[in-house]
Amino acid sequence: FPAEFFKIGGLFQYECDRKGNPVIYMRIRMHRKIVELREPIQQFLFYIVNKVDQESDGNGAVIVFDCSGAGYANMDLDMLKVLTEVAFKYFPFCVKYVIVYELSWMLNAFRRIAMSIIPSAFAKIVYFANKDDITNYIAPENLPDFMGGTCKRDYRYIPDGCPPVEQVAL
Repeated sequence: FPAEFFKIGGLFQYECDRKGNPVIYMRIRMHRKIVELREPIQQFLFYIVNKVDQESDGNGAVIVFDCSGAGYANMDLDMLKVLTEVAFKYFPFCVKYVIVYELSWMLNAFRRIAMSIIPSAFAKIVYFANKDDITNYIAPENLPDFMGGTCKRDYRYIPDGCPPVEQVAL
């Protein structure tokens, strides 16, 4: 995958929640709909989900949609549809629950649309949190710095051998 996918820190696995479940962070403000990168972005997303699913031995993970600082330009219903379809088809036990973090009032219309397109079974495991109550789910020492956490692990680590995005988008 392109080095920039890792360097941006928009999608990554991080420390566990309070119940010991691995956590996948998706920083929505980092996402843009770029036609040339649609497929590599989807593949990267499924790579992360598959990696976490294998590491947890199929016991599940938490997905955090960090909506802080996100706007309409970052919203991508097509990506959400693909994510839910693939999650239920190929990773039916991977998602323990979902946290939507710091969803602004401006994006409430998107929330209603998103909740209407996801399966009802999935809607039951979606929780909304803000900076005041995120630590009910994830301890401060396991939260990344951009969410007020104190964990020092580098979530922007770039594995060796990653090509630049220009090579992938050709």
